[in-house]
Formats: sequence, structure tokens, C-alpha cells
Amino acid sequence: MRSTRAAVGACGLVVALVASACSGGDDSSGEPTATTVSLGEPPDGSEGGSDFQPSDESTDGAPTGDAGTGPPPGAGAGAPIGDGSRAPLTGQRVGAAAVVARPAIAAVVDNADPALQGQAGLPAADLVVETVVEGGETRLLALFQSQSPGRIGPIRSARTQDVAVLSAFDTPVLATSGGNEGVQQVLGGAPLIDAGAPGSPDAYQQGNFADPHNLFTDSDRLWSLVDGQATAAPAQHFEYVGPNQEPAGRPVNGLSLTMGVRAIDWTWNAGSGWFERTQDGSPHLDPGSSAPLSAENVVVLVAPTQPSFVDDRSPEAQTVGTGIAYVFANGELLEGWWRRTGETAPFRLIDGVGDPLPLMPGRTWIEIAPVDAEAAPGEAPTDISVFFGAQL
Repeated sequence: MRSTRAAVGACGLVVALVASACSGGDDSSGEPTATTVSLGEPPDGSEGGSDFQPSDESTDGAPTGDAGTGPPPGAGAGAPIGDGSRAPLTGQRVGAAAVVARPAIAAVVDNADPALQGQAGLPAADLVVETVVEGGETRLLALFQSQSPGRIGPIRSARTQDVAVLSAFDTPVLATSGGNEGVQQVLGGAPLIDAGAPGSPDAYQQGNFADPHNLFTDSDRLWSLVDGQATAAPAQHFEYVGPNQEPAGRPVNGLSLTMGVRAIDWTWNAGSGWFERTQDGSPHLDPGSSAPLSAENVVVLVAPTQPSFVDDRSPEAQTVGTGIAYVFANGELLEGWWRRTGETAPFRLIDGVGDPLPLMPGRTWIEIAPVDAEAAPGEAPTDISVFFGAQL
């Protein structure tokens, strides 16, 4: 990891400051300052974390309350977004009712170095979920509903953690290159339409890249596979601010975090109104436009990981339960919890009293940050550096 592991501190949720935020120091230099935020344990102690102590001195937007209580069960349900003309995964208005009502497409997109020059479709994704897989590499689970990008890829194989996440999205159409025998069995019993290459070869084509980074699909072909099948639009997971509103958090210029072997940075661009992505020190560019990948919202969900029950070499993020969430929207940081009550339940983002943490309408990237189970008592399970001050 790039940042030093922080010890549990006394000013808010287990934070260790590079800047003098606890002492009330005035950062008037205009230079960016890094705050290393240690992402603690779920508030109910369900994943360990017996020493987790939410502080009553938390900064605005941070979880507060008695240790072990957390927000009330069931809190944070997304409020309906208007008149049914808005896309459920972005909160943005969509002209065609048929678009709002159609199921989501999900694709497991390769993020290994050899795949970067061929990545396609990501700028049009409503939601991207980044997870860590074997060897510390990451994969991108991209969901498309309000836009049809055409070419998507490179497509890679599924993991059980992909199925666990997608079970919250109401019968999505899943594009993969396949999976091992255990994963294929899980896919067969999951609430989704398995449109993987083994069973739907006509929906895929080979790209001019080295194997296995050369399999691509097409959004229109995938949507055509749902004809005659029982499908539904995905549930709305998050609340969004209304017109002329913005999230009330702490202004930030960006964040850095480690995802497996990947060093990920998101930098706020006030001119465009979104965060721009850097990977391993270089801008993560969309090959089609040469523009950095971007999102209006970046959400860090801290979740424990255990070996997959079908392959102990494969990590599986545990995404049912409760954990700490850091929400970056409109250049602001809001701190709270993520909560998911069951395998088919949606993700909710809530503050310390159970009120929803709102997002900006638009695209969202979710980083599922693994908890380090080997952290010593009193050490932060994982680190995230948040940058305050002048524009980076």
C-alpha cells in the first residue's frame, strides 16, 4: 500500500491526519493536504471489529453514535425519483419510457495492463463496480441501462462475487467469457440472464488483441437476448439531490486508494463536474476518445473478503451486511455506512442516524475496498488518502 497504515485516533472515525484537521489547524497555504482515513469496522460488529468505537466527535457527515449500534435497520431506502422518466442507476432524465423500463446489462470488463488499450464501453456505463480478483488484479463490473454503448470489452470470466453484487439488480443480462464449473453452477441459480460466451457465442466477436484480452460483445445484441424473457428494470439503489441542490459534505480535491496491486486515484475536476481516474500513476484513458475515465460520484465501500466457496484462490467480497462508506460527490466527501439486508436487496448509503447519503445525478463508480484481516489491533484495516486544499 502506498500510505502508512494509520492507528486508531481520537478525532472522528479512526483517523490519522497528515494535515492538522483534529487540532483545527488552518490550511491556508493553498497546497493539497492528504488525510489518511482508516476505514473501520461495520457498526454492528458483525464482521469482527469488537474494538470499533464510533466517536461522538466525528466531523460533519461522519457516522456517530454508540459503539455497536449503527444506523437503524432498513434505513436509507432510496426515495422515488420523480415521474418515472429518470434512469434508476443515474437519476438522470431519459426521454424514452422503454429505456427506463429495460433491464440492465452487466459486463465483466478486463482491467489488466494488456487490456487497457482495448477497453470499450466504460464511459457509457451507469455504474461500474471495481473488485479485487486473484493476484491482486482488479476487474470492472460495468452496468449499462440508460445508454447503449455498442462495443463492450474486453470481456472476462465471472466470479462468485460478481453474482453476489448483481443479484441486487433485478434480472440483469450478464456478459462474461464464462467461468469455472462452480461459478457456472452459481450463475445457473442466480436471478440474472446468463448471456456468457459459452451459451451465446453469436453475441461476441474477437478483437485484434492478444488472448485472453480480445473478447468483445455488443449492447444491442445483449438486449436482443431478453426478448420473451421475464425481466425488470433495476431497482433504484441511491437517492440523488434535486435541482439546484448539492451534497453537504467536506470539500475535497481527490482521493487515493489501493485496490489489490492497483494504485487508484480520483481527481475532482470542478470545470466538468466529475472525478477523473488515474491508475498506477497514469491517466486511465478511454481508448475511443483518449479522455480520462470519469464519474460524477465515486463511492468507496469497505467490505471484508473471504475465499470463494467454489474456488479458494478467488477472493469474494462480502457485500451483504453493513460497512463503512465514503461518498465523493460534487467535490465533497460524505462519510457514512453502506447497508444491504439480503442477497437480492439493493445497496443503501446512509449517515450515522440512518438518513440517506445523496449522490449527484450521473455515473457512479463503486470501489469495493477489501479489509486487511492481518491488521494488528488498533491499526486501520485499510487506508484511503483524501486530498483537501488547492486543485490537484
